[in-house]
Amino acid sequence: MLRFSISRAFSASLFILAGGLFFLAGCGGGGDSGSDVQIQKGERSSTIEEANARITSPADEAVLDSADVAATVEADSFETGVQTDTDRAEEIANSGNGQHFHLILDNDPYMANYEAGASFDVGELQPGAHTLVAFPSRSYHESVKSDTSYDYINFYVGEESGDFMLNEDDPAVIYSRPKGTYSGAGAERIMLDFYLHNVDLSKWTPAIGASPSANGSRHSASTQTLM
Repeated sequence: MLRFSISRAFSASLFILAGGLFFLAGCGGGGDSGSDVQIQKGERSSTIEEANARITSPADEAVLDSADVAATVEADSFETGVQTDTDRAEEIANSGNGQHFHLILDNDPYMANYEAGASFDVGELQPGAHTLVAFPSRSYHESVKSDTSYDYINFYVGEESGDFMLNEDDPAVIYSRPKGTYSGAGAERIMLDFYLHNVDLSKWTPAIGASPSANGSRHSASTQTLM
């Protein structure tokens, strides 16, 4: 069993994904808990041309009276609820509910929204500033990446107080996958997926790292410079 504990902060100094795709490998559900976890570079899935997510509600910079918040995400050139037709869907964790949006509120794990244009319950939020990010995801949770594929809004609940976690000019790395617990064959090959916001990779020496725990013991995944 492989359980993940990866810091989710919106910070360009945390983890950098070098424009590609990476997998954790070598820690099977029935294997030795002392096995090393290795990070391997993979190939991106085929591009879904012009696919994007648009948050149409709440409005950016809105001040909401109710703490019970719902969001609506629309899509262009992207169909939710269908399976992504690639071999990778058979190789890693794949959602039976098909393609969807990943919604990330503040510093929390993503929520999966499988219906474009429908109201989606974000939860009961604390007063103050909040940030919501949305982007399209293939059925196996690999995000659709381009400068225009994702959307984000900043808004307040109840009162205009606090700082937003993401702003137009700030560099940030938005963490998406993995999350939760993986076991058995599902722990053999696990995708790491990040989204870049205002990060120019030519000015960085990219590296990634993770701290999964297997069978109750914490291990450090190999950290590699990725060129």
